[in-house]
Amino acid sequence: MQGTELEQCVNSSVCLPQKPKLVVGLRGSTANIFAGNVAYRDFLFNTFQVSSVDMESAAVVMTSKSNGYPVIVIRGLSDGAGGLPGQNSIDIFGPLAAVNAAKAVIQFLNQTMARAQAIPCLMGVLVLNLLISSLVFPLSATPLKRRKSLNTIRYLNRKGPYLGLITVYPPEEKAFFATKAFKLDPIHPFVDLTGRRFRVGKLHGKKVIYVRCGVGMMNAAATTQQMLDLFDIAGIVHFGIAGNVNNSMSIGDVTIPKQFAHTGIWDWLKLNGTLGTNDVADLNIGSYNGMELEQCVNSSVCLPQKPKLVVGLRGSTANIFVDNAAYRDFLFNTFQVSSVDMESAAVVMTSKSNGYPVIVIRGLSDLAGGQQRQNSIDIFGPLAALNAAKAVIQFVKNYHKMPSQF
Repeated sequence: MQGTELEQCVNSSVCLPQKPKLVVGLRGSTANIFAGNVAYRDFLFNTFQVSSVDMESAAVVMTSKSNGYPVIVIRGLSDGAGGLPGQNSIDIFGPLAAVNAAKAVIQFLNQTMARAQAIPCLMGVLVLNLLISSLVFPLSATPLKRRKSLNTIRYLNRKGPYLGLITVYPPEEKAFFATKAFKLDPIHPFVDLTGRRFRVGKLHGKKVIYVRCGVGMMNAAATTQQMLDLFDIAGIVHFGIAGNVNNSMSIGDVTIPKQFAHTGIWDWLKLNGTLGTNDVADLNIGSYNGMELEQCVNSSVCLPQKPKLVVGLRGSTANIFVDNAAYRDFLFNTFQVSSVDMESAAVVMTSKSNGYPVIVIRGLSDLAGGQQRQNSIDIFGPLAALNAAKAVIQFVKNYHKMPSQF
């Protein structure tokens, strides 16, 4: 990559004061935030020693690595992320930074092809003008193990299609398994691939593949994409717990939202932003009959009212655990959402982008900051997870064919 000639001028009258350079080997960071604030910029550098910030690279890296593929990221620096005086320079130098990144990509490909070698297995971030990160990690599975897993998947797919069941973290998985409704396949009960265990079995006679994705939108999107790419899937059922931001609902209730919004993409300096139509996913969901939900954690800890199942409201997702009354009220008053979680919108958008039907079923575990005392997730989280699992089981039991939409 050395010797790449980078552009210094936007045009004959607008140039950078120094010749751009290509630097390899430091750290980059990703978040759903357009960083244009000097305090936040300094915090990122001083705390994590990162040298570049963007809104996508870590997601690309995690998804690639989760699927066992090498990946390299090349970024041109377009602005000071709030650290320079005057207006943000992205509108002026963004095109130049993009050209320099493209030139680095072309140089990388030319050198790779010239050597007639495979792209090295690396995780990296190349950025121009500032320092970057290029870290090398081994693939999470050896080639032999991966081949064995892929052979098993090919065998299973001949017996498909399956419903894909995706939950998030251990308490939700524990509640689902505690129902004893999920029966593992006696021959191939699971497939381990790139750090995830895909469990194969039946739920009320329906063929299903279950996986726990892990917390956050990147984990959720990567796992959903991996499931859709590898297995013969008819549709996705995503379930777990969520925070309640709608005062007409209660802890223990189960919600099946009709719309989901990703409410975690923010411009740090933008004061009056609105939710664009591209940030909303609309789900086609049918009617859902009433069912018995749990009211008590144990003989001495019960909710004051019987939980209910509500269909057709709005849900929101961000990489934020909401436990703040002001932010809770902001989400409800601004976007009219009733539940908040950290994965659902990613599962929905990934499923719908690939043309698959998807339904989200979430049990409400807490008031997302609306309570007067301690957050109730530790007390009522298991109950909410169990109620969500019961709703999933009822949903799977009630349909009799693999639908084009849920």
